[in-house]
Amino acid sequence: MLSDKSNLTPLKEIANIKFQPLPINVDPLNMINRFMAILMCMWMIWPYFSDRAGFVYFGAFLIVWIYTSDFRWLLQKWPLDLLFLGIWLITFIPYILTGNFKYGYIDSRFIQITFILFIVGAFINHYYMHYKKDYVMLGRISFLTLTLFFVGSIQTYIGLEKYPLASRMLATGAVDPLSFKTAGIGGFGFVYSGVFIGIVCCYLLFSKLYYINIYYKMFALVTLVAITTMVIKASYTIAVMILFTGIASVLFIKGKKRYSFLFFC
Repeated sequence: MLSDKSNLTPLKEIANIKFQPLPINVDPLNMINRFMAILMCMWMIWPYFSDRAGFVYFGAFLIVWIYTSDFRWLLQKWPLDLLFLGIWLITFIPYILTGNFKYGYIDSRFIQITFILFIVGAFINHYYMHYKKDYVMLGRISFLTLTLFFVGSIQTYIGLEKYPLASRMLATGAVDPLSFKTAGIGGFGFVYSGVFIGIVCCYLLFSKLYYINIYYKMFALVTLVAITTMVIKASYTIAVMILFTGIASVLFIKGKKRYSFLFFC
């Protein structure tokens, strides 16, 4: 249930949410829309789920989500960030159509899927935060994100004990992820996403904001520990440097500058 205080920011609104069952009279299409968003987030975050389901399932989730969305938000004036994202996407269309969409030795299909996930994630966030102002949904997505990163980090760490070079091999996109399916090992995208989620967890852990209680802090702590051990085990030197630099910055930067640094990340 959202707070009645009109001066609360979206972050405070999300923190004040009490996760209660949805009322009986909820619009069925809206429920399906939310459920598809949850499934897409699971697919994007959790390697174990995405490796087993495959991209076809993500495409099906996306189609149903678009169909059950309120199309009026696409006809409104787009904010500058989405407008820039749309223009940026258009610049890649000629390369995709001509088959020249490549980056080094990385499989072009791997890059295209990564681009699609990035764009879909940005639109999902904009839809629920700025158009629907559905902070309950955003709160659930945030909680799900931390939970899946915690689980995925543990699975990746255990998998790397058996396949030490798996994350590096998956980073090229040339290796069939089915070979590591049963282990649920995260690749390049999962490791580097975990870096920034870890920095956010550090911010939550040391934050003195009243609406971040001890339960949030304990959950942030165990997630931070799981992510840190996973990043170190994956042996991405730059990822390790970014993670510890970010943690140090959160610890030593005070007040509003800390929040600005977090927003920049």
